[in-house]
Amino acid sequence: MRPASFLRWIARPLSLVLTASLTLPVTAASREAPPAAHWVPAETLAFLSFPNLAHTRDLWGHQAVARAWTDPSMAPFRNQFLDRWHHHVLMPLQALTGIDGPAWMNVAIGQWTLALIPDPPNAEGRPGPIAPLLLMDAGPHRPHFETRLAALAALPETRRTSIGGVPFHTVPLDPVRLRTSLDAAFPRTGPAPAPQPFPDPDALHVGMLHANLLVSTSIPALEAALAGLDRSASHPVPVPPWLSTTPPPDDTLLHAALNVPAWLNRLSATRSLHRPFPALPPLPRMVDALGLKAVRSASLALRATSSSSCRLDFHLAVPAAERRGLLALLAPGPGTLVPPDFIPAQAQSFQRLRRDGPEAWTRFERLLRDLNPSLLGMLQLFTGTAGLREDPNFNFRRDLIDRLGDDWIVATVSGSSTNSPPTRTLFVGTRDSAALTHALKLVATPDAIAAFLPPNAPAPTRDTRIWNGNPWVSLTLPALPWPWPPGSTGLVHVAATPGYVAVSPDAQVMERLLTQPTIPGPLRSDPRFRAALTLAGGPEGGYLAYHNLQSLALRFGPPGNPLAAALAHATRWAALTETTARAAAALNSWMDPRLLPNPSTVAPGLGIAVHRGWADANGLRLTVIHLPPPEG
Repeated sequence: MRPASFLRWIARPLSLVLTASLTLPVTAASREAPPAAHWVPAETLAFLSFPNLAHTRDLWGHQAVARAWTDPSMAPFRNQFLDRWHHHVLMPLQALTGIDGPAWMNVAIGQWTLALIPDPPNAEGRPGPIAPLLLMDAGPHRPHFETRLAALAALPETRRTSIGGVPFHTVPLDPVRLRTSLDAAFPRTGPAPAPQPFPDPDALHVGMLHANLLVSTSIPALEAALAGLDRSASHPVPVPPWLSTTPPPDDTLLHAALNVPAWLNRLSATRSLHRPFPALPPLPRMVDALGLKAVRSASLALRATSSSSCRLDFHLAVPAAERRGLLALLAPGPGTLVPPDFIPAQAQSFQRLRRDGPEAWTRFERLLRDLNPSLLGMLQLFTGTAGLREDPNFNFRRDLIDRLGDDWIVATVSGSSTNSPPTRTLFVGTRDSAALTHALKLVATPDAIAAFLPPNAPAPTRDTRIWNGNPWVSLTLPALPWPWPPGSTGLVHVAATPGYVAVSPDAQVMERLLTQPTIPGPLRSDPRFRAALTLAGGPEGGYLAYHNLQSLALRFGPPGNPLAAALAHATRWAALTETTARAAAALNSWMDPRLLPNPSTVAPGLGIAVHRGWADANGLRLTVIHLPPPEG
C-alpha cells in the first residue's frame, strides 16, 4: 500500500466526522465523560482529546498565538481563509450528510475527543479499515443535542440502528458524491490514485449516550467505545498498556497519544509498501535498525501555566534498557543547560545539546551498519583516507572524533552590519580546541572538498592564521548550497577558543561573541529566560532551546511581504505525499500572502519560547514553555 493511497482513504471518513467550525464555545464547564485514556479501546491507534472544551477555548483566547490570529491587522487574511474553508469543506459535507457540524459544535462544552479505531481483522488475518470516532459532551446543553438529533432522524434517508444497545441514526453516504466533494475541495496534483486498500464508508452513525454525542463511520468502533464508556462509568478502568506510561496531568487542556506498536504492526502486515529510497532496507528491517520496536507510545499534553502562558509536554515512551539505533543516538546526556556568558541577551535563538561526541559517533556508525552495510562502507572509505594527504599519521577517529566533547551550542545573533542577516554560530565543546581545529583543517583540504563539488565549480580555498594565540581556519566553498541565510559570502571560519571550537560564516560576529563583553548582559541573566527555564524544569538536562519569537517573526520573508515566503515554504514542505500535496495546494490557494500584515504589527506580542529536553528511565521527553511579553 502506498502512503498516499493509505492517507487518502483515511481522509474521507475523517473529513465527515470533522464537519465542525474552527470556533469553539466559551460556556459553563461539564465533564460527564471520563478522560479519553479511560474509555478508548485498547486497540485505538491514536486520539486527540480536549478534556474540557469550554475551559480550553477560554484560556486559549488569552495566548499570544491566538491573539496574533485575532489581531485586527490579520482580518483580511483570516476572513478569506475561514470563508473558503466554510465554502469548500463545511458546506459540501453538510449537503452530503445533512448534519450542521458548526451548530453541533457550538453546543458542546465538555470533552471533545477524536479517536482512530481499527475494525477487526478480516478472514485472512489482515488488518481491518481504520474508522474515526468523535465524542462530544454537551453537559447541561443535552436538550440541544437531542433536538438536533430529532431533526436528523426526520430526514427521509435516515434509518434507525441499535449499536451496543444504544439507538443511533444512520445517514447513508454516497461514495461517489463524497469523492467528488473532496476532489473539488482538494484538487488532484498528480496522476490517478492507486487502488484503495478498503472501500469508502457508506454510512455515518450518530447517537447519544447520556450527554455525549458519538459519531463514526464504523459500527465495531462504536461498539468498542460504548463498552469502554459503560465500564468506566461503573468502576475505575485501567488505561490500555500503551497509555500507562504517559498519564496526562489533571489540568491538561489537550491530550493526544499515538499507539506506535499498533501502527508498526499494521505496516508490517501490509503486503506491498512503497520504498522511496532504494538504498534503505525493507520496512521491518528499518524499524528494527532505528530502534522503533521499543517505542510504547508517543504523546503530548498542553497545559496553561498562567492565563497568558502555556506549557507543552512531549513524551516518547521507550525504556532506557531497550533503546538502540536512532533512539539511542538521539538520547541526550546529563549536564548544565545554562547559556555560557558569551551568549548575549539579544540573541534571537540559542540551542545547547549535551551529548558525548565519540559515543554518538559509535552509535551513528552502528546505525548505518544496521540500515545498510554499504552506507557504513561509504563513510569508512572517507574517514579512512581523510587527512592523510597532509599528515600520513593522521587517524580520523583518534585525532578528530575522540577529541569531541559533550557540549554542542548554536547561537543566532544579529549580523556584523545593519544590512547583514542574522548569523548562526556553532560551538563544539572539546578539551583541546587547538588540536581539534588542526584536525578539522587536515580533513577540510581544498582537494578533499573539491571532490564533492561539480566538475566546473571554482576551486575552494583555505587560509590559516593565529587569532588571540589560537589557530583560525577560513574556508571558501563557493559552489555549495548554503544552509546559511541569504546574502552569505560562502566563507566558513573555524576558530579555537578555550573549551570550544567555533564555526561561523561571519568572522566579525564570531570575534564579537568570543572577545567582547555581552551588553546589556548575558542571556543566562535575563529574568524572563530564567523564569521560562524554571517552568520547563530547571537548568539540568540534555537539551535546551531558546527563541525570541518577535525576532524570528521579523525575519520571515523578503521585504515588502515578510510572511509570504515563509508561508509558501511551509506548504512546499507539507507536500510529502499525493494526499498532503493536495491539501497543501488547496490551503495555499485559500491563504493569500498579499493579505498578510507586516510582521511588525503582530510580532511584539509573541514573547519567547524555551524548550528543555531530557532522557529518563521511561523515555525521551521535551517540554516547551511559552511566555508572553511583559505587561506594559
